Amino acid sequence: MFQFSSIKNRIATFVGLCFLLLIVLIVTIFTIEIRQEAREIAFLELNSQAEKEAATVQQNINQAFNSARTISQQLRMITAGNGKLKLSREEVRIMLRGILLEERSYLGIYTAWEPNSFDGNDQSYENQTTTGHDATGRFIPYINRFGGQIAVEALVGYEDKTKDEYGARVGDYYLLAKETKEEQVLDPYEYKVQGKNTLLTSLVSPIVVNGKYYGMAGVDIGLDFLQKSLDVANLYEHEGKLVLISQGGVLVAVSGQGELQGKRLEAFEADAEQRKIILDWTQAGKTGQLIKDGVLSTFNPIYLGKAKTPWMLMIQVPEETVMREANRVILKILAISLFFGVIAMLVLWKISASIAKPIQNTALILKDIADGEGDLTKKIELDRKDELAEMAKWFNIFIDQIRDVIVETQNTISTLSSSSEELFSTATEMQKTTADIAMDNERESTALAETSSAIQEIASNLQSSRLYMDEISKVAGEAEEKAELGIETAEEANKAMKAIENSSGKIEGIVGVITEIANQTNLLSLNAAIEAAKAGEFGKGFSVVAEEVRNLADRSSHSVVEIRQLIDQSSESVRTGSAVLKQTNSVLREIIEKVQQVSRQIVEISSSTSEQDLGMQEIAKATDEILQISENNSAGTNELSVSTDQMVITIKELSQMSDQLSDQISKFKT
Repeated sequence: MFQFSSIKNRIATFVGLCFLLLIVLIVTIFTIEIRQEAREIAFLELNSQAEKEAATVQQNINQAFNSARTISQQLRMITAGNGKLKLSREEVRIMLRGILLEERSYLGIYTAWEPNSFDGNDQSYENQTTTGHDATGRFIPYINRFGGQIAVEALVGYEDKTKDEYGARVGDYYLLAKETKEEQVLDPYEYKVQGKNTLLTSLVSPIVVNGKYYGMAGVDIGLDFLQKSLDVANLYEHEGKLVLISQGGVLVAVSGQGELQGKRLEAFEADAEQRKIILDWTQAGKTGQLIKDGVLSTFNPIYLGKAKTPWMLMIQVPEETVMREANRVILKILAISLFFGVIAMLVLWKISASIAKPIQNTALILKDIADGEGDLTKKIELDRKDELAEMAKWFNIFIDQIRDVIVETQNTISTLSSSSEELFSTATEMQKTTADIAMDNERESTALAETSSAIQEIASNLQSSRLYMDEISKVAGEAEEKAELGIETAEEANKAMKAIENSSGKIEGIVGVITEIANQTNLLSLNAAIEAAKAGEFGKGFSVVAEEVRNLADRSSHSVVEIRQLIDQSSESVRTGSAVLKQTNSVLREIIEKVQQVSRQIVEISSSTSEQDLGMQEIAKATDEILQISENNSAGTNELSVSTDQMVITIKELSQMSDQLSDQISKFKT
């Protein structure tokens, strides 16, 4: 950021800038107000000029319109007389010719009737074009003037509905009145007058009786007088433009640009948006003002006769033309402002110099105090009664207070120096003691760490022993359960042996019965053989059966002997098995008693081990806490040692600062 070398420059610059901004603001406000007022005055002048020119145009055209309306009203009386003719066709032509001779600004005057509407006698005038009739005898006389010569012609194109590129029909001068039954003012158009195309406009008044259209009367006027009227209007030294525009957007007259007469609006205004605004305002008959592209425009509609299609008188002036006088006034204001601004800056420079000079003197005195021996006995003397004198007064008071502070500081430094030496001695002793405590704490922490490790190892072994005891107790319980299951199985087997032994006894009884039956069968077979022998031939078959029965009885006897032997062996085995089962049952009961005794001892050992484990855990926890406390003490001692070292350094620095401060303070003269 820019730094000022003197307060005089600062004051002059900032106040000058403020003054300059004020001048710029005032000039800007005046410029805006003056330009706005100039616009308003210009619009008032333009509106006044527009109303004046519009009134002139309206008066000239309405005069012709009145002629057409008067003719229409007179001719209307022909049809209102119950068919009784008041005027002949020749009399009408003479009347029209007389009006044309009297009104030299008219190009032509005419009337056109519907077929047989004038006198119902059109057929008598067929092909009499020189007297104002067409081939059918229709009454359409056109009395016109061209080059000072008056001629009578028949109207042409009055029923022609052919449209041009803008939608206008050739026969609009007749058709519009017929269609609307109202007065019409036509856009400028070219019409052949005595064989030459002439730019004109038609003012038409319909002949309507009881709502029925009979024809019309009209007056053609040239546009040269309108162009001349606008050309003579001196508006802003001819820099302004007066433009008369018809309802359809045809240029009726343009001041200073007669070559544009009869052309479309785009020949004057190239901007399509602006052209649309102009045409819309014209067709709506809107009065208003517009500023666009540096051009001021006013719009004043002109209503002609009783026609509902007004024309528009537009006046355009470049804004810079309107503002020329305003700009001269603004330049004068700006010049005056600059002149007084320069004078004000010179005065301001003198004032800022008068303000800065005492401050510069004060700065010189302060510089002398600073660059000298620090003499605080010097005073600033100003023979003034303004703010600078007030500043000097309070500065002298401030110097006095500084001097008192310096003296007090010197005394404090002396006390601080002696206190620093004592504090340094105490801190050195504390540093040595702290180092001894730190070494003892470190040894204690090492011993506690080893004790904690041993205790944790014992606790781990007890934990493992307790787990082994739990496993042995579990195995003993399972062995006891298996032994009890073996006793139950032996008892069941003993019961089965007894059942086998009982069954063997029953089988022996059955075998005895079978033996007896075999013996009886053998005896019976023997008797049967004897009887068969006695029978001879008749007993041979029975003898064979007896023999087979005897063989069967023998086999049964042998089988019974074998079964008896097997039963005896089985009974012996059952008795032996019963004895073995009894002995097994006794052994299993002794095993259960031993296992139960071992289980009780294991439970006692496990309980004792658990108690020892809990005790060792408590011891380990206490040892860890003691170790943590010891470590905290060691850390605290280390921190204390570091703090003590830092305090020693700080005390040394404090002593050095005290010496330096003493040296600095001694420079001041009090």
